[in-house]
Amino acid sequence: MRVRKISAPSRQGAHTNSRSEDSGAQEGPGWRRTNRARLGSTQLQVPTSWRAVIQDGQTLQLLFDYYKNTTPPNSALAIEAIILMSSVRRSIFPGEKARSAFLALLISNARDILANQIGLQHQVRETASAAASSPASA
Repeated sequence: MRVRKISAPSRQGAHTNSRSEDSGAQEGPGWRRTNRARLGSTQLQVPTSWRAVIQDGQTLQLLFDYYKNTTPPNSALAIEAIILMSSVRRSIFPGEKARSAFLALLISNARDILANQIGLQHQVRETASAAASSPASA
């Protein structure tokens, strides 16, 4: 299934839906990303049958652990999945307490990655090697 972007209503109140052909992202069955232009955020709608998996902190922790223990391109896929999970609609959670626990886990792992520079050296190496091999540097 492709990412489906839903544009903000026009000033006359009409809603328009369009498929995003430029993204080419395959989010898996049931994933749909919606744009909320007024808030500048993107939300992901997942089937309600996925609710238990999304709410379970072990799922998110598994993705963070996979990111921390792999190298590109696998770590990049893990971080992409983390970003998608962080974009789920708040209605997937039964209450504010469950949503707060999910966000706390997300923030503490992101802080850990930044504080310990986990996986960030891969980006630096790739950028440096690309700059060294470019014709401008010769």
